[in-house]
This record gives sequence, structure tokens and C-alpha cells, in this order.
Amino acid sequence: MKRIWTIITDGFKAFCAALTNLTVIPAPGYRFREIDLERSKPFFPFVGLAVGGILYLAGYFLPGLGAVLPALLVILPVLLTRGFHLDGLADTADAFMSSRGRDRMLEIMRDSHIGTMGVFAITAVLGLQFTVLIGLTQYFLPLTVLFAAICGRSAIVIYICLSRYVRQEGGAALVFKRRSRLNILWCSLFMLAAGYGLLAWPGAAAALAVIVFAFGWHFYTRRKIGGGTGDTVGACEILSETVAMLAFFVLHFLERTDYFQ
Repeated sequence: MKRIWTIITDGFKAFCAALTNLTVIPAPGYRFREIDLERSKPFFPFVGLAVGGILYLAGYFLPGLGAVLPALLVILPVLLTRGFHLDGLADTADAFMSSRGRDRMLEIMRDSHIGTMGVFAITAVLGLQFTVLIGLTQYFLPLTVLFAAICGRSAIVIYICLSRYVRQEGGAALVFKRRSRLNILWCSLFMLAAGYGLLAWPGAAAALAVIVFAFGWHFYTRRKIGGGTGDTVGACEILSETVAMLAFFVLHFLERTDYFQ
């Protein structure tokens, strides 16, 4: 019985670590421990479910906002997650588009300033997300933001477990520890189940597209810098969300053209 209670309490602490690390949502009474952050990866999809649930409710209950609602659903995740994924996307874009060597790219990613390609990447991704969301019907919009939030947090676990941390030290080093391959299977199944639950087999196909992207992002960053960093993890999250939104947009188009009839 004591062993079971220990497993439950350790799991709850790991979830709190995932929640406080990935969002601004507080975990009252929880005191940060490094070991909890190392163990937190299996709980990332649940954090995505929590963030996605907030976005779903906004999309479901505020349809009267018109074009303002898609803008709100693009801005709200940034506020809920401290914008760390956007920061990672900008730093990664500045480094990877610099045509420099590996060491210089890692230096660029450490720089707190955002360059031209970083600004372009943020603008392009958020603009694309807004364009996708504004083109969805009232039924598809809440489902899309919920699905995207789940996929974003699940995909980064796949990416982390596939990659090695390329720096000697850094804040992201902890999440790269305890990289169990079972977490890849768990998060892949979580996304597939979420996609199937929302839109049956077409939704599962959309989840599969995100899984393929996560693997592809791993191979791309490994070729560029030999592995991953906190910035490439953040970039993976928002790019995975965007892939999920695009996949649901395609499903929305096919549904409106009676493709599934």
C-alpha cells in the first residue's frame, strides 16, 4: 500500500512539474524538484489537454466574436505558455537560417535578441494559424484548437525522447534525461486516440501527420546541430500545433465537399 501511495504522489508531483514548466497555471502547494521535471514527460499530453480544454471552451462559448475569436485563440496559448515556444521558434529560425556552422548556430540560439528570420518565423506561423482558424466552421474551430494543443505537447515528448541534448548545460537539460522510448509510444497513442475521438479515422490520420512531423523534426535538427536544445523543443511544439491545425483544415475542406459521405 505504501508503494502504491508513493507512485501516486510521485506521479502527481511530476504532473505539477509539467504543468508549471509548460504553462503559467500554478500548482498550489507544489515545490519544484528537479527529479519531478525529469519524470514529467509522460504528463505533457495531459497539460496539452488542459490548455486545449480552455481553448475549446473559449471557441465553443464565444462564437459571437466573429473574426476576433480566431485571433483570441491564437493569442491565448501564448499567454498560457509564457510564449516559450515562440521564443524557441524565433531563436531556431535565426540560427538555422544563418548558414553558419554548428557552434555558431548554438551561440545564436543563446542570444536573447531576435533577428530578422526569427521575426519572420513568428509572424508566418501565427499568421498561418489565424488564417486556418478563420476558415473553419463553428463546429470545427473548438475541435481544432483542442487537438492542436494536445498534439503540440505530445509531439515534443517524441522529439525529446528521440534526440540528445547538445549543450553541456542548460535549463532544458533536465527534460532530456530519462528518455524512455515507451514515452514515444505513449504520446503517439495519446494523439491517435485524441484524433480518433474527435473525428474518427480522419482525425487519427491527422494525428499520424503530427507524429511523422515530430520524427522529421528530430532528423532535421540532428543534421543541423547534432541533436536538440530547449529552443528546438519550443519550435517543435508550435510547429506541431500548426501541422495539426492544417491537418484539421484539410479534413474540414473534405467534409464540406462531402468527401466522407
